[in-house]
Amino acid sequence: MNVLSWNCRGLGNQRAFQFLKETVTQKQPNFVFLCETKSNKARVEFVGRGLGYEGVFIVEAQGRSGGLALLWKNEKDGRIIGFSQSHIDFMVEVEGNPKWRLTGVYGEPQRQQRMDTWNLLRSLVNNSNAPWCVIGDLNNVLSQSDKREDNLIRVG
Repeated sequence: MNVLSWNCRGLGNQRAFQFLKETVTQKQPNFVFLCETKSNKARVEFVGRGLGYEGVFIVEAQGRSGGLALLWKNEKDGRIIGFSQSHIDFMVEVEGNPKWRLTGVYGEPQRQQRMDTWNLLRSLVNNSNAPWCVIGDLNNVLSQSDKREDNLIRVG
């Protein structure tokens, strides 16, 4: 099972859509979390359906900022259990497999409000006892040393 998270910084241009299409074709993720879509519901739904995803859940951008989307291949493979302007919480329920939880987060970009992201995660932690995967752009590091290349986590 593959999961893709991308801070797309806007889905309004053709290059962003083409990059996403190529990545989805190559990686074939079952779930895609997009943050900073900067797009309205109709545009994001068009993108999700155009990429072949049955499940599409959108938190619309506020003006020209923000916006989240979760796309999943088969509509019956899960359900939304919560959302806000900063997150989408999803229970993955693929037949024949244990349930697990996928939460896409777009962290507070304003430095003085970054504690809000950690408070959000603290508030979500007890919502389920299923295994939990948090993805997205937290816009946060614990220390400057976390930015060093040798500390990066590589998946896939």
